[in-house]
Amino acid sequence: MREDSPRWEQINSSSYVWEQDGLRELAGYLPDADPYHVWTNVEFVGADGSINEVDALVLTPSGLFVLELKHWQGEIRGDGSQWVRRAPNSRLIPEDNPYILANRKAKRLASLIRYYAKQHGRQRATPYVGAAVFLHARAMRADLDEIGGQHIYGLEGHDSGLPGLKKLLLAVPRIDP
Repeated sequence: MREDSPRWEQINSSSYVWEQDGLRELAGYLPDADPYHVWTNVEFVGADGSINEVDALVLTPSGLFVLELKHWQGEIRGDGSQWVRRAPNSRLIPEDNPYILANRKAKRLASLIRYYAKQHGRQRATPYVGAAVFLHARAMRADLDEIGGQHIYGLEGHDSGLPGLKKLLLAVPRIDP
């Protein structure tokens, strides 16, 4: 998708070069066609009053995804709750699994969408809202356990130990009977 496409909307600009790089990677994975649409650097107020910052909201045929971008370099190890990064300078940095927060934001957004759909008599017209994390640093290698690696994606065609983000974005929608 072209970044000057009407389907690519930058709500707030990012002053971080690494975030801009990750968003460019994201744009390169998406077709510039309906129903794909991206809103970058979005903020919304949850029903609980929380302010939620989202790096990218990505609409695909499979649903709407809250995408958290991380430009973490070095080696990343961990499980479903805690990760440890070994930065290029060999310092160990503990991190919470970023999927947990992204998933909370997705749930808050889904709740708002359902609320407004109900207000307009369209309960059945709400999309699936999911979350994912995009680890987009080139100098990164992940060694996450089976639970910690769920919903975590890396650069397409890069030997990061993660599936490429394109796999999620271009997935064919599942219809449950």
